Amino acid sequence: MAERGIWRKTDGMESEFPLINPEQLRVGVFVHLGVGWLRHPFPLSKFKIKTEEQVWIILGLGLGNVRWDPVLSDVVALPPGQVAASPEPVAPAVVETLAVGAQIAAKEARLETHKKHKAAYSGVSKAFHETALTVRSINRELFSHPQKTVGAATKLVDKLVDSFLSASDILLQVMGDKPGGEDQYLHGLNVSVLSLMAGRKLGLPAEACRVLGMGALFHDVGLTDVPTQITMKTDPLTRAEQEFRKQHCEFGLKAAQKVGLPPEVQRIIYSHHEFLDGSGYPQQLKGEAIPPLARIVAVVNYYDNLCNPVHVGNALTPHEALKLMYAQNRAWFDQKVLQTLIKALGVYPPGTLVKLSNEMAGVVTSVNSDRPLKPVVMLYDENVAPDDAPIIDLGEDSDVSIVKAMRPGTLPRAMVQYLCPRQRVSYYFDAGNSDERGGRT
Repeated sequence: MAERGIWRKTDGMESEFPLINPEQLRVGVFVHLGVGWLRHPFPLSKFKIKTEEQVWIILGLGLGNVRWDPVLSDVVALPPGQVAASPEPVAPAVVETLAVGAQIAAKEARLETHKKHKAAYSGVSKAFHETALTVRSINRELFSHPQKTVGAATKLVDKLVDSFLSASDILLQVMGDKPGGEDQYLHGLNVSVLSLMAGRKLGLPAEACRVLGMGALFHDVGLTDVPTQITMKTDPLTRAEQEFRKQHCEFGLKAAQKVGLPPEVQRIIYSHHEFLDGSGYPQQLKGEAIPPLARIVAVVNYYDNLCNPVHVGNALTPHEALKLMYAQNRAWFDQKVLQTLIKALGVYPPGTLVKLSNEMAGVVTSVNSDRPLKPVVMLYDENVAPDDAPIIDLGEDSDVSIVKAMRPGTLPRAMVQYLCPRQRVSYYFDAGNSDERGGRT
């Protein structure tokens, strides 16, 4: 009878898995090695054994015991004392050599891929923070130096548009916490990036994308005339406060006219809260009466506000936000735009905590807008530091898939802090050849 051991599964619930000697393993058994991914040659620490060679490699690791999952296994583990059959007897020395050789080769390849993923993320993160600082400067100096600031914003948007439209593919990544505590500026940048991504997928021409990018960047400029006790209030707004806040569309239009933003950009700023069914504001426009580019910003703005509300405790996960918009608020939005955003972000957008088919927990770190169902996921491994956490590209590993999205509150606090320590979900992108980023993403 196999010894029973306690194993904490990724949904935070404790469940018993048999604890066995590695000699009881065989092809078809789903094994939990119980050591960090840097200490063995396999891509993951939990997987289904496919070959006898894998059995012998595990034996050569010198582990005292391992756990196995009867539910995910194709066969049962061998009884104690019965060793898995092999076509030819394998001497202990051969087992050890086989294991060590495989470990070295596989670990080097895995670390190289890991290094490329980290380098790619570091480069995107640096570009994001530099852009965020530029956006902060633009917002702070818009009214004191309007001509200079509008020029800087135009240059920034032109750069973003050129990157989006010239790239063979776009890798969207979730970024770390806000630089300098400038939430409102990151909201404008987030809406710009996601709007341009949607515009690219919709096939908008370059000039329309430039207008879209400027309108998205400045869509909330009118909030500067709304008192912070309203814009930063975490409790529900009173009816009077709600009505005052809604005036930011009129305030934004006047500000845009004052600093000399083009009329097409002004229309986005004025109409980004209009809904197709006429329930929006400030004019209660319906359907085709809403400017097309404003419809794009309306969808993206609503999504970002769901993910990053003033009160962090009310935040929805990216997966929940898209699900809510599609299931309950579909009548508000241009369906083509909403579906384009969902397809571009994927069912599990960057920043979503997920449970994988091998029972591991992870966070989606990036998604390719052309292959949204195959994101890159950083996995939780309590045996290694977060900086060394395993990263798996689901586009390259057909054996592992996402089972479901998870709310942070359903997971142990240590796991959430490991995977998702950020307070807000911010996005930036890597435009370029996927091979140069370390594999197909």
